[in-house]
Amino acid sequence: MMANPCIVVVDDDENVTATIKTYFELFTNFTVATFNNPLVALQKISDLSFDLIISDFMMPEMNDKLIDCLLSK
Repeated sequence: MMANPCIVVVDDDENVTATIKTYFELFTNFTVATFNNPLVALQKISDLSFDLIISDFMMPEMNDKLIDCLLSK
């Protein structure tokens, strides 16, 4: 049996991550991991197997470093 697809959501606005998580969990079979701090996301993403990342790329702590890191993975 295959595992559910996994989406990682990264945004410094907790309302955004909560809304996206709620939508996908209600209307799909996706597993959703959310992060409100891009530095924490960078630490944890290497441990996750994911199919899609939805990210704000203009976060104060990170700028474009998160995207650069993900593209190099």
